[in-house]
Amino acid sequence: MRRPLTIDDPSLDPGVGADPPREADRSPQLWSTTAGLASAPPIVLVHGIGSSSAYFRRLVPVLARRWRVVAVDLPGFGRSPAGPHVLTVREHAAVLTTFLLEHDLTAAVLLGHSLGAQVVADVLRTPPGGTAPVTGGAVLIGPTIDDAARNRFRQALRIVCDALREPVSLRLVQVLSSLLCRPQTWWRTSTAMLADPLERALAHVEVPVVLVRGARDRVVPAAWVARLAAVRPSSVVVQIPGAGHVVHWTHPEFVAQLCEQFETHATTVDLLEASTS
Repeated sequence: MRRPLTIDDPSLDPGVGADPPREADRSPQLWSTTAGLASAPPIVLVHGIGSSSAYFRRLVPVLARRWRVVAVDLPGFGRSPAGPHVLTVREHAAVLTTFLLEHDLTAAVLLGHSLGAQVVADVLRTPPGGTAPVTGGAVLIGPTIDDAARNRFRQALRIVCDALREPVSLRLVQVLSSLLCRPQTWWRTSTAMLADPLERALAHVEVPVVLVRGARDRVVPAAWVARLAAVRPSSVVVQIPGAGHVVHWTHPEFVAQLCEQFETHATTVDLLEASTS
């Protein structure tokens, strides 16, 4: 039986060394696309490793009914250039934080998938004696990386097993997104993910957090999500029946419903009921 997660990270400073975005929407460091009404509450979507904002293609139009949706490509992925070096998780968080500040998105809800969940948690982490730069909540979908399998081989095996169970339409997007990502970017980013335990950042996140997992997710086991929830007891855990790792592709209406509940400051009970209705 695995022991409960323990948090012993004394270093809570945000990532350093990352250059900030230099332009508004099509920066050499961070590309983004926007949908929905400008007056609607904002939500920012952050993709996982080897992917891009294209992964949210099915979710964006559903969210845009109620939200101002901003989907980003992290540096080195999609349409955002890689820059002089491959960024760590904290450096990605520093770039995203600068982007949020420049675009007046500090009150946005942040939705991160896989690697994006790690980046979002780092953005929202409260530094010692300070406050987090972003005050919105977090929806973390398929949060990585399971502390029981923090090695490259086991992660690769899990990703392949999950991909075989995802719909063909998603696989096509995965292939196209992977072609835009240099092999060294994938390799070094995966190394950075393994070296950046999500639970350490999550323990210092003070905004509301929803942890979302597909019931058939081979990458993110239920036991790992339960351990994350134990690190931050006020978080809400939602498991979506029939879904794999890329929940927002196969169940966009469901994810949008969770975000809608989040927008209206729903209670834990409301969210849990939404996950089983």
